[in-house]
Amino acid sequence: MGQRRLKSEKIVNEPFKRKVIEEYLSGGVTKKFLLKKYNIRYQSAIQEWMKKLGYEDPYCNVHIPNAFEEIKLNKQKELDQTSRSLLPTTQNVKEHPVPSIYQG
Repeated sequence: MGQRRLKSEKIVNEPFKRKVIEEYLSGGVTKKFLLKKYNIRYQSAIQEWMKKLGYEDPYCNVHIPNAFEEIKLNKQKELDQTSRSLLPTTQNVKEHPVPSIYQG
């Protein structure tokens, strides 16, 4: 007894999957375009086929920082610079401890 499939599901053969993947990897088209072109309803199909068939997606995991991330990075740099400028002051405190009458 074979796998049970819904009527809306298509059984797609490996050569077709490879054709779609190769078209995507050749550049110039997006996965979204190919999904529409070949009437593939499952949005993650191409990505899953690539994993299953041993392809790596050169366009996936490409990180493009957005404005929020850039602001956060700049703030972190500012904090690092401020921390470095305060460091000598912190070292002075260690050299001249607070008298015990002021400690809780």
